[in-house]
Amino acid sequence: MTIATIKEPGKETRIAITPHSAKNYIKMGFEVSIELNAGLNAGFSNEDYEKNGVKIIAPVNLPATMPTHASLLFSRNLTAFVQAFTQDKKFHLDLLDDIQKGSLITHNGEVLNSRIQEALLKETHTEGL
Repeated sequence: MTIATIKEPGKETRIAITPHSAKNYIKMGFEVSIELNAGLNAGFSNEDYEKNGVKIIAPVNLPATMPTHASLLFSRNLTAFVQAFTQDKKFHLDLLDDIQKGSLITHNGEVLNSRIQEALLKETHTEGL
């Protein structure tokens, strides 16, 4: 199991893991990583961590790389979702499939999604007021 820590933003002096506690986690079999310069505001150098067996990770602004990873995860989810509607490389609608049925709003001119049905009924009732 890996424990990874990023640098707190701004001039925050707290740090999630000290070199000493990292050393103890490593003795217990954990792998410990920390963002480059994450401990500086707390008085710990990168070398303090490295001599205790901690892996230093760059880039310096690790949180800025998260949107890339989020986009990759979203694209994988979207691909899997679209593939749920395909069979033999053709569109295939299976109303018995929970994913497909749950994502449909209308089919053959009928509103199937219960949330949309409720919203439409609510809107119809408030129009007359």
